[in-house]
Order: sequence, then C-alpha cells, then structure tokens
Amino acid sequence: MATYATLSDAIHYEIITPVGERAHHFNINAIAERLIYWHHDINAHGNTNLNRSGFRVRTNVDFWKLVQANAL
Repeated sequence: MATYATLSDAIHYEIITPVGERAHHFNINAIAERLIYWHHDINAHGNTNLNRSGFRVRTNVDFWKLVQANAL
C-alpha cells in the first residue's frame, strides 16, 4: 500500500492517473474525500512515526463505482 506525503500526490497517482484524460468529467474532490485518508503509523511505544505516516487509499472502497457516482 502506497503512502503519500501530500494529498495532491495521492490524488494525482490514485485518482487522476487511473481515470486518465477524462478526469475533468468527474468530481475529483468528492472522490478524494471518500477514498483517501490520513494514516498515522504508531510504533510499539505509542509514538507516531512521522516518516511512515501519510495519505493512503481505503481498501474497502470500490474505486470505479465511486468514480461513476461522481460524474459531472
């Protein structure tokens, strides 16, 4: 599972790239709100590992169904 430092990177690689040249036909922000979340990586001592934390994609979401539901 990829972890991204910025929301923009996550949106680009996980939404815009797969949708391709038709990305402008979809509400990308709405897709991102439901698909991408911030992950905190916690070590054994209960501390956050900032170098392993970042934006990730939810695995329990049907990507293409979400894209279709957010057509403009």
